[in-house]
Amino acid sequence: MNDEEVVIAEVADEDHHYDVEEAGEPRRIPVGPIVAVVMIALILAGLGLYIFTPPSVNEVLILAPRDVSRMDDQRYGIEVEMHVTSGMKSYDGNGALDIIFDGEIVHSRTVKINEDSGSAVIDYGDFVMENGIYDIRFSLEGKTATTYYIAKMVPGNLNISVQYMTDIESGEARMMAIVSPEFTYPVDPDDPGRIVIGDSIFYYSWNYDLETTLTPPVGDPIATKQSMWEYHRNRTYTKVWLPIEGEYMGYYSFSAKLINHFVKESSPYRELDSVPEELVEYLNRDPELGDISAPTRVRVNQEAKLTLRATDPDENGRITYYAVDWDYGATTDDDEGTVSEIQMIEIVEGGSSTVSVGHTYSSTGTYTISITVADNGYVDDENPPVENYRKFDSTLLSITVTLL
Repeated sequence: MNDEEVVIAEVADEDHHYDVEEAGEPRRIPVGPIVAVVMIALILAGLGLYIFTPPSVNEVLILAPRDVSRMDDQRYGIEVEMHVTSGMKSYDGNGALDIIFDGEIVHSRTVKINEDSGSAVIDYGDFVMENGIYDIRFSLEGKTATTYYIAKMVPGNLNISVQYMTDIESGEARMMAIVSPEFTYPVDPDDPGRIVIGDSIFYYSWNYDLETTLTPPVGDPIATKQSMWEYHRNRTYTKVWLPIEGEYMGYYSFSAKLINHFVKESSPYRELDSVPEELVEYLNRDPELGDISAPTRVRVNQEAKLTLRATDPDENGRITYYAVDWDYGATTDDDEGTVSEIQMIEIVEGGSSTVSVGHTYSSTGTYTISITVADNGYVDDENPPVENYRKFDSTLLSITVTLL
């Protein structure tokens, strides 16, 4: 075969090629685009359903409240946390929070729910009336959840008394007014046989203001106002010890009031007057013996001379007499002993409280001398103050009596 014949054969092949569509057979469409179209349609349908379907509330939950604090661990209220279980999308909206005590709503507020949760901080002073159990109710879209809170920071009484006490730091005896808030605690609702005791942190709170009034026998009343925190700070007791100090001898009256900012203004325990309402006590500070000039050794039949000095710290007080017991607790060389001899030195009004006294011993030995000074602090002879309100100051001296 020559070259020309070959070319003619190839051209003949091309003439027999034909298009499938022209022959009447259908064109095949790829599967991928069809699936994509279906998926887009489903996504758009779901998105439309999500957009146009309102959020729903399936269940409302409320957690037990917890106490919250500010500076210095000072508690001031509670925090309540709420949660919502919703439908296909999270819930945003407002719910109603009510606090109920003794069958009455004592506090209400609206709580914002954002993405299925919310919380509220409530001051004690916004809902507490007295110690007891408070029901807490949260309502949203017809659903309700409840919990409770036990209030235990409300004193029911404010007792006052007066005692003659020794100051630990100075060692001096002084009159003290004692102010003591008293608490009555509620029963645990989960254990009726158990009392819920208040946390000691409440005993020294900024939210308790203590007002006191001391009226002296002369002059204007003295008023003070401090919080329990300022009296106690980080201590754990309720009592407050206040010194009753005055320049004048006589009757002092004392009263107190507690203002409790932990409770609502309408609470019957917002202000507590002291019990008794007023306490009247007689106050007389002890006279004070000064330096005493005295010998330590004298001879038999030689006079032992003493110079006594004393003052009365009360502005309207004065020294009334000295009593000198020359043979107090005597130890002598005389087997028969000696008879105690008391010398009284009365000081007239306006007279000097510095006096000189003397005594002569007839027997050798060492003698203990008791010296007592008195002031005008008795109310009267028929109605003296109790023993604690001393009007005396005493001391002991020792003198040795020799032959030479």
